[in-house]
Amino acid sequence: MSFDELRDLVHAGPFQPFTLHMADGRKIRVPHPDFIALSGDRRTAIVTRSSRQEKPSFNIVAVPLVTQIEVHGKPPESE
Repeated sequence: MSFDELRDLVHAGPFQPFTLHMADGRKIRVPHPDFIALSGDRRTAIVTRSSRQEKPSFNIVAVPLVTQIEVHGKPPESE
């Protein structure tokens, strides 16, 4: 998994939700591009969880430890 592949998914139009599969077995869902920030060092990303939760939470992702990206298809059309 390369940083460039992740960046291309984040900036794809139209965006398609995806899940990052990590080397330690975690799965981190990215439902919208507003939920992920890519670092300038090209090695890390920050993925936030839904703002509906009481406490904001996030994952700091080491991009080289992403083993697979699962793309979930096109999002529903906006009204």
